[in-house]
Amino acid sequence: MALARTSSIPATAGPARPTSRSSTWSASALANLDAVLAEHGLSRDDVVKCQVFLASISDWSALNAIYEEYFSRPYPARSAFGVQLHPGALVEIEAVASYPPSSGAS
Repeated sequence: MALARTSSIPATAGPARPTSRSSTWSASALANLDAVLAEHGLSRDDVVKCQVFLASISDWSALNAIYEEYFSRPYPARSAFGVQLHPGALVEIEAVASYPPSSGAS
């Protein structure tokens, strides 16, 4: 089984960059994750595990709601941690995805 590992934080800068709510940051990070996965010929359906780093663990409920909208059942395994992130960042998401057996990736 071939795996791809990626990390995603919101990629926008300036006025378009989410500035307050962690749910906005989470949605932005997951949208960025779509782009990174696509670069490797993968999609969110190929994600098997995520690690989520939150500036405030109290934002877990907001993240959980977005996670359930973003992924389909069965949801990828996940763990979440309250950590000190880069200045101004509210969330970082690390994902592990598995290439489909027919992809020829090794």
